[in-house]
Amino acid sequence: MSESLNFSDKDKREENIRFLYGKAIDARNFHYDNFTKWQTFFYIAVGSVLVAYCTLLTTEECRLSAQAKLMYPFLLRLLPVLGYAFSLIWLCSSRGYTLWWNSYMHIVQNFERTHVLPNASNVDFAVFTVMNKRLLRRCPFCLTQGANFSTSRLSNALAFVSAFSWSCVVCFGTLNWRSWWLMLLGAIGLTWGGSILLQCSFSSDLSALKHSVCDAPKKTCSKCTWRIKLKRRGAQCLGRLKTEVKTLLPIAAFGVLVCFALHGCSES
Repeated sequence: MSESLNFSDKDKREENIRFLYGKAIDARNFHYDNFTKWQTFFYIAVGSVLVAYCTLLTTEECRLSAQAKLMYPFLLRLLPVLGYAFSLIWLCSSRGYTLWWNSYMHIVQNFERTHVLPNASNVDFAVFTVMNKRLLRRCPFCLTQGANFSTSRLSNALAFVSAFSWSCVVCFGTLNWRSWWLMLLGAIGLTWGGSILLQCSFSSDLSALKHSVCDAPKKTCSKCTWRIKLKRRGAQCLGRLKTEVKTLLPIAAFGVLVCFALHGCSES
């Protein structure tokens, strides 16, 4: 009798674990669906501003009505600002969704490592902690095969390129900064400065959230000095800086090449 009760309790516990595992995956999928929907919204918003701006640039001012001629220079200065604002919001929104998506993935993977992988009979249920690593050994130069790319980071890179490009247009067309290097420095300041300002103004309230089991803050002893804490904080900041540099270095190189090309065209 006791053995049957033990088996029933064990089955109920495994059923509860699978239910919670499914709920964690559903939360992750729900967040990813919202991410793709909002990405489409920003694509349309930024693309609409780009089409409107290009239409104004290709329109002959002499063919416009008197009222349209009054609005023409105003819209030429306003549309780049709108494109910059939309792209900056797109970049910050994409980074925010990437943060939450990584958090949900962290929870699901920790759940699999804790409750699924230790039991040999449940290994087939593991999805997010198991991978065929032979796929990573394929030639990275073959463009017809799959490759190891982070789609969320690529989306962030696309939003960054859009924000940086509109920043250049704002500096050159709206603020009339004709020096290419001054325009580049202004675009860098607008992109990073605007991102930091939005993060300070519209960051999520995380005070009511708890740390996950595998990401709980480590307890420090009473003898731990402020130097050790400062060293740990510096190591964290250095790791984040390396990640940012690794991501943005190709984009920065592309921006420098564009500035060199524009500078050469202006001299010729």
